[in-house]
Amino acid sequence: MRSQSNNQSFRFFLHEERLQYPSEERKFSMKRKERDTHLSYLLDRLVELPLLPGVYWFSDANDNVLYVGKAKILKNRVSSYAQLNRLNFRIRKMVSSATKIQWKVVSSELEALLVEAELIKTYQPEFNILLKDDKSSLYVAITNKTTISQVPTVITLRKQDISLALSRSQIAGKNIFGPFQSAYKVRQVLKAIRPVFQWCSSKRVGQPCFYSSISLCSGYCVQTFSLEKYEDSLHRLSLFLRGKTAEVRTLMLQKIQQYTDQLEYENAKDIHDQLQILNEILSPRSIRTRNLSLPQLQVGTRDELTHLRRFLSVQFHLPRQYMVHRIEGYDVSNLQGSDPYISMVTFIDGEKDAREYRVFRSRLAEKPNDVGMLKEALQRRQRHPEWGYPDLVLIDGGKGQLRAAHSVWSWKCPMISLAKDPDRCVLFKPDGTCTLIPLDTTSFGKMLQRVRDEAHRFAKKHHTRRRDASILDL
Repeated sequence: MRSQSNNQSFRFFLHEERLQYPSEERKFSMKRKERDTHLSYLLDRLVELPLLPGVYWFSDANDNVLYVGKAKILKNRVSSYAQLNRLNFRIRKMVSSATKIQWKVVSSELEALLVEAELIKTYQPEFNILLKDDKSSLYVAITNKTTISQVPTVITLRKQDISLALSRSQIAGKNIFGPFQSAYKVRQVLKAIRPVFQWCSSKRVGQPCFYSSISLCSGYCVQTFSLEKYEDSLHRLSLFLRGKTAEVRTLMLQKIQQYTDQLEYENAKDIHDQLQILNEILSPRSIRTRNLSLPQLQVGTRDELTHLRRFLSVQFHLPRQYMVHRIEGYDVSNLQGSDPYISMVTFIDGEKDAREYRVFRSRLAEKPNDVGMLKEALQRRQRHPEWGYPDLVLIDGGKGQLRAAHSVWSWKCPMISLAKDPDRCVLFKPDGTCTLIPLDTTSFGKMLQRVRDEAHRFAKKHHTRRRDASILDL
């Protein structure tokens, strides 16, 4: 009965579509028995499909690939094609033309995205092109090193921009990956894998890129990383973007063994750490926050967050269910007025997340001072809501710094500062009074100290790098 109902709705739908697509009438003049055969084949294959992430593709009688898709759960996604009355015209046509469905199980949804793009590029399926405006698809490319001073990097571009880039020798055909159907997902993937492959964003050697200051760049742009190692890393990235994740893992394990045999333990540890991040990203069971993989929270960290949440709820009259998910810490680095910087570090659920770190170079016309630089940095921070909203802002300083920060901060979240000698938590309550609380009397003091110390370390590290670079330029 169900199959008969589907066939009836199918005939009615085609009757309506023939008015708009007269050229398709002959192709769709399919006998009921033939349609039932297609549907029966699909239903039979559904039993074999696993409840796992993967990629699937439909083929016709001549083994031409008609359509490629990805799925978080293969069985659930492919099952939807058996409900003919819910499919649009072009998908119905594809299902009716298909005589075979195949699939490949992968480790995660992210890997499915990469494999799907590689299959679409290889087979150019008719219905993937028809169902998606090709101009909206995004491609990822690794640029060429055409001059000695040029730094190969990763770029994203649309289809209409590829010809121009090829003609200028900016990229090579073998280093173009895609098309990816979702530009948003591609950008999130690149953000997640940057700690693994650590490509430079600078165009020329000797010009430090932003990511080199937050340990998300290999350092080739500042000549702390050899060209040979950098090209090895880009080669692994190209394999990854083709969906060959198993091959990438194998190469990384070989590199670890090679460095170990050569007693280069520091290099071996770097590759080992990157491999761990890659395994975490590709794990279907990993915890993800804002599309970034994070480890399970330690019990101590969880308890500190709970106590901190309760403290803020009482002191700032916040709802009892107020969550402290994102903490931002700020510190000023200003040695004798030269190269002044303000660092912003981010802790997600009690753990530092270097991918969310930022550095603000002071733009003050007058002689730099800590209070003025801090105010300027906080004003600039609030122009970037796309970075996310903090649940707590931590300032390194006393009453003066906190008062200045309050004067320019408009977002509604608690703001506190840490004064030293001894460490005390400084806060302004909603009624305007100022309170100082010794950190050693709290159950969350060590967490706040970690945020403060990390902000100081990051600011000092960036300032030192810039100072050393300026010395080399002399």
